[in-house]
Amino acid sequence: MSQTVLRGLFAASLLLLLGVVAASVISKQAASEGERPPAVFMCRESSEIFYGASQVSPAVHPVTDRATLLQAVYCPQCEVWQPAPPADRLYKNPQGLLCPKCQTPRTFTGELPADATEL
Repeated sequence: MSQTVLRGLFAASLLLLLGVVAASVISKQAASEGERPPAVFMCRESSEIFYGASQVSPAVHPVTDRATLLQAVYCPQCEVWQPAPPADRLYKNPQGLLCPKCQTPRTFTGELPADATEL
């Protein structure tokens, strides 16, 4: 092999190694900078908002001990939390994340109300 080819292979190998190292550092930094945002739930009976670790929906209400907490989605336009459509319905129709009132895409993260309760 010629020296030019060997230099090219060395340079490519070095760039690949630097890319792997950089990706590793960035992913570790992103993981240490913050945890996942809490999951938000809405009680289907009282409309109370709860937040905490992600869990199967419907989750158990901490006071009534009944499975009435549904995962919630936030509409940034209406600034309101709403019950999320069931996952199987979202799979079949991604439009289910649109707010029924204003048609803005809803998200699973948003501003928690002051009276939200931690699970």
